[in-house]
Amino acid sequence: PYNEADYVPSIEHAIAHQKHLNTRSQNQRLPSDAELAARAQELDDRTAAVDTLHVRVRLPDEMAVGVAMQRDDTAAILYAVMRAMLVHAGQPFLLRYMGSTGRMATLAEDGKKLLGRELKFSPRGEVVHLVWDAESASSEARKGPTLLEEYRKKAEALRIETPPAEELEKQEALKGPDKGEEQKKGGASLSKEDRMKKFLGLGRKK
Repeated sequence: PYNEADYVPSIEHAIAHQKHLNTRSQNQRLPSDAELAARAQELDDRTAAVDTLHVRVRLPDEMAVGVAMQRDDTAAILYAVMRAMLVHAGQPFLLRYMGSTGRMATLAEDGKKLLGRELKFSPRGEVVHLVWDAESASSEARKGPTLLEEYRKKAEALRIETPPAEELEKQEALKGPDKGEEQKKGGASLSKEDRMKKFLGLGRKK
């Protein structure tokens, strides 16, 4: 159930945030070329030890499909596999994933790079986003179902386990007083939210 108090930062969150800021403000040594090469070799070794790559493709209509690819498969093969599952197979689409630089990258439809060895798809599983081409895809493709009916029939709803009422009551008891409760300190009455802002250094006069 929705509870607004779940989104209010706690003292622990504030301490962790302050610690993160302190860490980021310190000078840190960048990895050497040898260390970067060692990390790349370690990733290659892990990838080489796995023959099957599990790829989870998220679709525009909020569905997702899992496909098993070989480490020596190319991006072009992944495009072909996904196109065979689409209702509007003739419409242009893009496959995007989180690249090695930490940013979203687009797989080339005629790409010849290997998913595992060259594109560095994770052996533990990779998430790929299928998006319709913003300029060329038809409105029918964008608004209608993405997968063919034979695949939609096999779909299963994702189950989200919710804790029982007794567990929720225990969690509420552990949270302590509500955010509106005030605490007096040094003769001033500050709410929990105001104390949090003061701790984080927010709301100071310039």
